[in-house]
Amino acid sequence: MPRRVFIVAMIGLVAAALAVATGTGEQAETEASSAEMAQMGMEAPALAEQVAAGTLPPLAERLPAEPYVVQPFGEIGRYGGDLRRVYRTASDGLAYGRLVMETLLRFSPGQGSEVEPNIARDFSVGDDGTSITVYLREGMRWSDGEPFTADDIMFWYEDWAMNTELNPSPPTWMTVGGEPGVWEKIDDYTVRLTFPGVNGLAARQLADPSGASRGMGRMMPKHYLSQFHPGHQTKEKLDEMVAAAELDSWMDLFNDRNNYFLNADLPVLDAWDITVAAPAARIIAERNPYYWKVDTEGHQLPYIDRVVHDQVENAELILLKATNGELDVQWRHMSFSDFTLLKENEEAGDYKVVSWSGDRASRVALWPNMSAQDPQLREFFNKFEVRKALSLAVDRNELNQLFYFGLGVPRQLTAISGEPTYEADVASLHIEHDPDEANRLLDAAGYASRNASGVRTFSDGKPISLLMEYATSWPYMGDEGEVVCSHFQQVGIDCQVKPLERAVWYQKSAANEFGLVLFTSPGTSFSNNWWVVPSGAHNHRGYGDWYRSNGAEGEEPPEDMRRIMALFRSLGQAVDADEQVRILREVLRYKVENLWGIGLVGENPTIGIVRNAVGNVPERLPYTTGLMSPYNGMPEQWYFKN
Repeated sequence: MPRRVFIVAMIGLVAAALAVATGTGEQAETEASSAEMAQMGMEAPALAEQVAAGTLPPLAERLPAEPYVVQPFGEIGRYGGDLRRVYRTASDGLAYGRLVMETLLRFSPGQGSEVEPNIARDFSVGDDGTSITVYLREGMRWSDGEPFTADDIMFWYEDWAMNTELNPSPPTWMTVGGEPGVWEKIDDYTVRLTFPGVNGLAARQLADPSGASRGMGRMMPKHYLSQFHPGHQTKEKLDEMVAAAELDSWMDLFNDRNNYFLNADLPVLDAWDITVAAPAARIIAERNPYYWKVDTEGHQLPYIDRVVHDQVENAELILLKATNGELDVQWRHMSFSDFTLLKENEEAGDYKVVSWSGDRASRVALWPNMSAQDPQLREFFNKFEVRKALSLAVDRNELNQLFYFGLGVPRQLTAISGEPTYEADVASLHIEHDPDEANRLLDAAGYASRNASGVRTFSDGKPISLLMEYATSWPYMGDEGEVVCSHFQQVGIDCQVKPLERAVWYQKSAANEFGLVLFTSPGTSFSNNWWVVPSGAHNHRGYGDWYRSNGAEGEEPPEDMRRIMALFRSLGQAVDADEQVRILREVLRYKVENLWGIGLVGENPTIGIVRNAVGNVPERLPYTTGLMSPYNGMPEQWYFKN
């Protein structure tokens, strides 16, 4: 049976099954009685034994004066167990990192709608929007027992962020008008970041877990990392360590030692501490005895003893382990196309298929490069009539049925529903399937001539042939791209889809060598929002480089795009939340009206599996990069029921 026919035949079955799988979001009854859990000690039994033996300080000395109190999603859990998961390669750090992405501030658990303290005890934004003061938790400790203080923040700032050998320029999120903000130590548990101008997004940036390009990211332990830094170590000793590690420079050594996934010696603030690091066949992370979070009854978290990740070679082996009941909680490397198989094996594998709502404005998006190096393609893509014709040529309903069992949302590249900047009429602009209008627009744009094969031609008679390139790491993009190509061919545009090895794909992107890019698009407008205007990623790369470098690199965009870029940049000058929403809505509306990118189908569910023995894993939450899901599901409060 042809693949497309088979998929369509399964739509009704899968859609009905998914409706059952997603449920209402309520937690199932646990097998552990309340009385049984009430007898649990305030710390894990293994830690209590170490305290009794005198090898570990008492719990009161390991917790900060004001711990972070976690409200469990279901109920108070119990201690014990190994959480079994998988990872692919040594570069797959987020396989584990998405469980433990602790930042100074955080987006609120679950929906992530608010910014709240996390590592920090509290914070305050200056009335004029030019500063943010952060208050740390007194008595908080790293996983090796050393104090976490303002000195660690200052080390991150002075020795990493502002070190031109580690960072040629300061992190962009920390700058206003191209000038960096300044951190200062007020006392051991208070720091302040002051900007040269208004930065109304400072709190969001300190909460963003998705990396130093958009936020502060992970904390750095000064007491450990300073030994690998020339500001704190002799050149002779550094050279000796660089040679012993077979690396090229002290910067390589520092970055290598600062990798939580590859270096088991690095102290962390996470719920678990890696003791066997990648690229081992099995990575092991054990409970952090100094973890600074407790549940509402005062029990130290996490409940689960260890997190273990087995290395697997391919997606087929991940599916095999899942259906055999060898995984406990897993979203990463699960594909929506595997839903039927996973659902059919729920009982045998003793798990439940769980669906969290996706954050994609479009899981696969079309990015016509208006800054393309090829002059004919540049002229072609810079015509609005062409971009609109391409959008109207796509049959999004067919894509939704073929690839998402009808459960996705045909839409454009704007905020996802639930975001404060979402506007339904913007999401639905130019999404109707209208090949007749697409043909009319292409004729009007100057491409009415066709060759003997019926393919439209440029003015010199050369056939218009679009090459859509994607990275082999995301094969689903190629599958969806092939169907889109068939839609383009119906309006006289020749089209091919070409896979590239991921590193090569990124190199071509950086060199602005693409014409039409197949890539995803997030739908979060406040975080991970490179897609909103060209900003140096795969979104009109030449113009994006110009924006990111303040005009020093890349190519100057057209006037209307420059105006919207300036409006987007002004977002940080707005302290009032309502004004921020107004600005983003205006930017998004103009972007979609002009189709700087073309959305296909988004907001498709993200599926994972949860073993029936695991409690407190929410059945329905957003699954987003900006929240580093499933971190927003608070893995530290997951537990084994028996």
